[in-house]
Amino acid sequence: MFRKIILRLIFLILYTGIIINLTIVYMPSPVRIVHIIEKDIYPVYLSIPSIGIKTTVESMSVAEDGTMEVPSRTNIVSWYKLGARPGTIGNAVIAGHYDNMFGLPAVFYKLNKLKIGDEVIIENNDKSIIRFKVVKSTSYNSKVISDEVFGPTTAYRLNLITCDGKWNPQNGSYPNRLVVFTEKEV
Repeated sequence: MFRKIILRLIFLILYTGIIINLTIVYMPSPVRIVHIIEKDIYPVYLSIPSIGIKTTVESMSVAEDGTMEVPSRTNIVSWYKLGARPGTIGNAVIAGHYDNMFGLPAVFYKLNKLKIGDEVIIENNDKSIIRFKVVKSTSYNSKVISDEVFGPTTAYRLNLITCDGKWNPQNGSYPNRLVVFTEKEV
């Protein structure tokens, strides 16, 4: 059956000339989910009214060390473009700096102030708006980020991530990562 769906989608693409991006998400259970996303839609703004954030979203990939690239500036956030798009099935991830090189607050400085039920808003380049609600916050050791953050899921999640813990001047980093999990409003 899965093969028939794929073949029909390929035929539809070839017949209509529509350019789409087909993403197949494999789940740990025998469930397979196929979703189609318009290729040129991506997040451009992130707003979190309860903590006064309205910022630009840039697209990032993987750094040389295999981790998610960080935003190029401390006043913007970056969306991990190799994962899910915000508003689609899966874990979409957006990262932002906690502070700058002088220890002054950056875009996600107040992320730890979010409460369950607070609203997070994404605006895409096509002007569409997607609303999410905070469902929980968790701090992870920076060396062991859970699959819950980046792994497969059947939920429509947007996970916000920033540094957490006490600054370590020896290695120039924070020991933990704060992750705020949100789910799409229906």
